Amino acid sequence: MGKDVTNEVASTGVKPAKAPMPAHHLARVVLGLTGMVWLVIGLWALADPRAVADSVDLRPDSPLGRLEIRAMYGGMSVMLGLLHGIAASRHVWFIQGLVASGMLTLGLLSGRLLSVAVEGVPGPTALMLIGAEAAGFTAVCVALWRLAVAQRAAKKALKVAAERAGVPAPSAGDPGGSADGDSKQAEGARS
Repeated sequence: MGKDVTNEVASTGVKPAKAPMPAHHLARVVLGLTGMVWLVIGLWALADPRAVADSVDLRPDSPLGRLEIRAMYGGMSVMLGLLHGIAASRHVWFIQGLVASGMLTLGLLSGRLLSVAVEGVPGPTALMLIGAEAAGFTAVCVALWRLAVAQRAAKKALKVAAERAGVPAPSAGDPGGSADGDSKQAEGARS
């Protein structure tokens, strides 16, 4: 098979398409990158709240204003970054982490779009933020979709394998066996 691909590339000059990144890798990458962005923003805001405020045209002229920048842009962003990192490190948290990330990003994006609709585009920074949040939300949606497709394919493969083996396929309610509890009865008989 490898020889056929090599001949195809040599004769046509076109490389065959690579297989897409596995769904769980994509989820981990999206969560990891998003987490790093939140972490960088948060650490920057904690270290230099005036610079962060200046970058988005805020005026924290008082200690209370700088406290608010450190809390909302700093502390909260650091914790969001850590939350994304934890979700990226735990396969069973991928979906929850992606849903939370998507809701957060959609909230930011919709707030910016509403502001643009009411007041117009305040400048190139706003467009950059809208573009970054739209790209982030799209990445989250693609990762969730890919996980759903992979989960359906895995369930189908498990069902087919169980049918070929002549055993009942596990159901959603009983991961170890059939819906009527055959596997639990079998376990009791073995002990």
